[in-house]
Amino acid sequence: MYRWPELQFGSWNPSEAAYRAQETASVVQLIESLNNDATRERAIHLLSKNRAIREEMAPLLWYSVGTISILLQEIISVYHSLHSPIPTLTDRVSNRVCDALVLFQVETANYKVVPFILYSRCVVSSFVASELTFMFSLTCHIVVQCVAANPSTKMPFIEAKLPLYLYPLLNNTNKERPHQFIRLASLSVIGALAKVDDPNVINFLLESEVFPCCIRSMEVGDVLSKTVATYIVYKILINEEGLRYCCTVAERFFALVRVLGSMVLKLAEEGQLAENPSIRLLKHIIWCYHRLSESPRSCDGLRCRLPVILSDAAFIDIFRQGDPSAVPHLQQLFHNVSNRTSRIQTIEKMIRPLVKG
Repeated sequence: MYRWPELQFGSWNPSEAAYRAQETASVVQLIESLNNDATRERAIHLLSKNRAIREEMAPLLWYSVGTISILLQEIISVYHSLHSPIPTLTDRVSNRVCDALVLFQVETANYKVVPFILYSRCVVSSFVASELTFMFSLTCHIVVQCVAANPSTKMPFIEAKLPLYLYPLLNNTNKERPHQFIRLASLSVIGALAKVDDPNVINFLLESEVFPCCIRSMEVGDVLSKTVATYIVYKILINEEGLRYCCTVAERFFALVRVLGSMVLKLAEEGQLAENPSIRLLKHIIWCYHRLSESPRSCDGLRCRLPVILSDAAFIDIFRQGDPSAVPHLQQLFHNVSNRTSRIQTIEKMIRPLVKG
């Protein structure tokens, strides 16, 4: 991709407008290269790494003829590998699909991304043995994320129901590394949609049944995938319609509470509670518990299903040292549950003499 050459001290610096014009021209050339099978893989990879004009890239991708279709072909091409008894999904194929996914989620304006959608090289290197391999993988979901997060293309992206093409990738239960790459990339696209509190987006996610996909990812994903999936569930829960969706049907509620509890217990058993990625995951878990406790109906179900370790002093100290912002949510969670319990006990005491009489 075009970059201005290094300038000697005292030489003339090009203006920002000129630089962005050159970057735009470079992006247009790369988009045209997508039509050529021989140059497509490299073009997708370079587009996914371009952060200079991320805001302008989404409309260019969306409105250029055939580009979205080409990106969908890249995603669909791995469907046959998801449930194959013979491992056929290589790192290279996974990375190529991820590069396509990245272009669906280019961020807006100054490219600020929610904390759990990790783009930094330092965090990525802790996720896989090879930093280069993961960065190649991670850059791919920026392409799809590009379109999903941009205000001018987000709703057309949803209206075309393009997120549905990601659901088979999320329902995959394979835990091998190439599959984990694609799972995280796909979740990040959904996360880019959910992070803005737009009722239309939440309604689409509910109607398209993204909730079971998130539950599946929380069960079989690695720590980062679990974190993104749990965040998406939390964004659904903070919407009133989303909270009703999760609490009205007992099967949904108990599936969510079960997987939240199992994630806490698994981290405790593996001794990972104090690690940074795990603390982030635990924070989102507590947010979900806290939001559920604000519904009288689900609060009753939480009384006997909260992991005991949540009230352990050592567990609370981990948050005080690692992420103090989660402590008030944890305190409010227990306050809501205990208040609900005491009210029920008071009512039972009042009713018991009447029943005996």
